[in-house]
Amino acid sequence: MCPHGRVVYTVYEQLFNKYIRDGTVVSGSLCLYGIPEFLKERREKEDDLKIKVTNLKFTTETTEDYEHFIRFIDLDVLENVTVIADENSLALIDKQEIKTCKNLTVIVNFGYGPRPTNFSVDQFLRLQNQHFQLEYFRFNCHDLQLFVEGWITTGREIGTRFSLGQIRYEDVRGILEHLKTHFGADEAGSNLENYFSSKKFMVVL
Repeated sequence: MCPHGRVVYTVYEQLFNKYIRDGTVVSGSLCLYGIPEFLKERREKEDDLKIKVTNLKFTTETTEDYEHFIRFIDLDVLENVTVIADENSLALIDKQEIKTCKNLTVIVNFGYGPRPTNFSVDQFLRLQNQHFQLEYFRFNCHDLQLFVEGWITTGREIGTRFSLGQIRYEDVRGILEHLKTHFGADEAGSNLENYFSSKKFMVVL
């Protein structure tokens, strides 16, 4: 039997009040799948409460919801961020604390419908992360070429990395062939399909 939604939120609030204090350290990862209502109702004077989080993973329906919880995060400690983004929350990656964190993973969740009008490769070029990982199965060869060309010409530091997560080996094979044709890329090793369990590949630029 599933508890009533209001009961669940009450339990979340009780846990928050019990364990979260100013300076609380989250040693693993803080994962938020939606923003509890009680966080939206916190008084302004509680903005002084800061949680020390190194690894943050979240999904939210609106940028307004994001603002309700990010004010409790100590941004001086935050290093690794994973954003599960849909059409309404894609704009979040333009937030300063998101686009400048050390490692950023963006999981794009548009489903199987058409691309939203606010999706743009240019948005990813504004990122300043040391390692950016994108997981979007409809990021095609043309998108990748535009992105890599832009990434190279925007003066990235040596060692900056970009990873692209893909579902099928066939998609990765096609992308690598495109990179070899247009950029003179050289494939390291052989038998790519034997190493495809991770479902992603990395380009070091």
